[in-house]
Amino acid sequence: MGDAFMSRSGNIKIVQTVGNSIANAMSQKASTESFALKSHFHDMQDINTGVLAVSQGGTGSTNFYEKGYWTPIIGSSGSTAPTVTYDYRYGIYYRIGDLVYISCHIKMNISSAGDNYACIQGLPYVCASGCDKYGLSLVEEFNATNTGDGDPRGFVIQGINQIYLRGHSGAVATTWKTGSDQYIGYSGCYIKS
Repeated sequence: MGDAFMSRSGNIKIVQTVGNSIANAMSQKASTESFALKSHFHDMQDINTGVLAVSQGGTGSTNFYEKGYWTPIIGSSGSTAPTVTYDYRYGIYYRIGDLVYISCHIKMNISSAGDNYACIQGLPYVCASGCDKYGLSLVEEFNATNTGDGDPRGFVIQGINQIYLRGHSGAVATTWKTGSDQYIGYSGCYIKS
């Protein structure tokens, strides 16, 4: 068991623990309205492997936090995939419950653009239904796409594990451009199924 320290921020009581212990924290409002508490626990093995667990009411645990890597793959929504060689491609993700934060960065050479909309495949989880799409932030795009109305927007659409690329108006099909020393990268969040 570790040491616990109590502090106050507004009307929220915060319990900070040191070592291998269980900590409960709740606001005064939560205690007066009888909200259920969640006990968050961890040990060194969980921290070292990148997975933390949350226990609800002592009935077991589920994965709460996860960190990992994914391999971004240049693709297209049509039947003909692009022909690509990669100088590098990085993908990392953090999952907290059903919320997935992703980031990717790619340097590539495209010799054949494929057909239909450009996409980046290989996201670690399929996007949940119930939302049309989640927009991502463009980190970088250099000489990688053909779009008639500005930098390509990235979307994760329900039921898939890919980033679709669109022009900012949504009316223009963004396609890959052939060339060398091309860069593209996105980051942002979506909800997993």
